[in-house]
Amino acid sequence: MKTKGTLIAFVIVLLFSALPSMSQNLTPPKDGAAIRLASNKIEVSSGGEVSTDVWLVKSKRYVSREFGGLQAKAPQGIEISFEPKDANKDVFSMHVKADNTVAKGKFTVVIKGEGKNSQKVTSSVISLIIGDGTVAGTEQD
Repeated sequence: MKTKGTLIAFVIVLLFSALPSMSQNLTPPKDGAAIRLASNKIEVSSGGEVSTDVWLVKSKRYVSREFGGLQAKAPQGIEISFEPKDANKDVFSMHVKADNTVAKGKFTVVIKGEGKNSQKVTSSVISLIIGDGTVAGTEQD
């Protein structure tokens, strides 16, 4: 019976050690803060809108410091906005909206800090893919 308990404990430890690798990388930087996303590839249809979470992960030295918001410069016809998602302002909801005039293609967008202590925020690069909302000629819902 002792073996069965050891096996169960081993499975539980294995499960919990695998969970962080399945989620976003929230490893703190050595200094300042870093912008982290669940995925560095975002797809949106022309005329569509998507949202995703963005984390501002702070180093030990900066854990109690306040930072300003986030900003991204996008090509014409694409609007990217950020709004704090929690009370401590370390999680943001990023909204990406592409109007109907945006051509299909792949764009590189840099997300960086804005305002207070922004010089200490390590930027993040995302690949923004604009599509037509179809897969093999079938409209996506």
